[in-house]
Amino acid sequence: MMHHDTTTRDTADLLRGLLALCRPQNVLLSVPVVMLGGLCEDPAALAHPTGRVTLLIAAAVTALALAAGNVLNDLADQTEDRINRPGRPLPSGKVRPAEACLLALGLQTGSLILAGLLSMRLASPWPTGIAAVCLLLLWLYAWRGKQWPFVGNLLVALLSAAAVIYGALALGLPGGPGWPARSLMGFALVVSWIREVLKDAEDREGDQRAGRRSLPMLVSGSVLRRLLLAVACLVPLTGLLLGLLSHQWGLTWALCLLPAPLGLWAIWNWQPDSPRSAGGAQRLWKVVMLVGLLIYSVWIWQTSARTDRPEAHAARSTQMESLP
Repeated sequence: MMHHDTTTRDTADLLRGLLALCRPQNVLLSVPVVMLGGLCEDPAALAHPTGRVTLLIAAAVTALALAAGNVLNDLADQTEDRINRPGRPLPSGKVRPAEACLLALGLQTGSLILAGLLSMRLASPWPTGIAAVCLLLLWLYAWRGKQWPFVGNLLVALLSAAAVIYGALALGLPGGPGWPARSLMGFALVVSWIREVLKDAEDREGDQRAGRRSLPMLVSGSVLRRLLLAVACLVPLTGLLLGLLSHQWGLTWALCLLPAPLGLWAIWNWQPDSPRSAGGAQRLWKVVMLVGLLIYSVWIWQTSARTDRPEAHAARSTQMESLP
């Protein structure tokens, strides 16, 4: 009986460890990003059952791919995590590397299968092609991109922004994403890049011992702070881009004025020599992302009845009727 309880507990620990490798909070955050990307193209998509299913499939493709990328990231970071995060599933021994590899392969396979289903529904190779390229880039980043300062951070940010494009292409016009989706993509790109750099600052000690060269190691804290502040100033510009090019201001001013001050304050008060301070700053930038997504959500809701892209609704209605 005692042996049975121990086995059950070990299995539960393994399942919890596998779930922790996927970083479910970050994965769940990708779902509204994909859906907002689609709704930027057609705010009325959720009113149609086919539109809802299409968006959910696109979100599932992205979520599984992101979960796989998180597992690959932990596999590549085992040396650093023994110093930076010894409680993570791999360095703590809760999950074996072979088990993590199987999990990553399973998640990637599921992502590709759903992407293939989406391609069949839309009669387009783009969903599968984009998913395959993103999965390859996740492997590249995990095993080589971490050695490329700045470029590796940019690669992760681009993959995060790709979630917007994926949703937009699933519901958009043949001509490509419109300006609302491009504005959201720019917002996600800027916020994700800043968070990645701050994560590197948080992990600096472990990365240094492991021989990895990250951007916070190559420049002084004051220079890096100025760089982050300059990039953070692009956040309100995405709001201006949204208003100027879509001619629908709505809550655009809120996007310009609300998230940016919080992010700028986080960077200004960040202490370059303190991993704890860097961790707090990057978590505040996650709040910036959430606030921005909320503002985009309300903007879409407010403008759904008066969008200046009527051709989107006509084309989307035709496409909806042709989908299975």
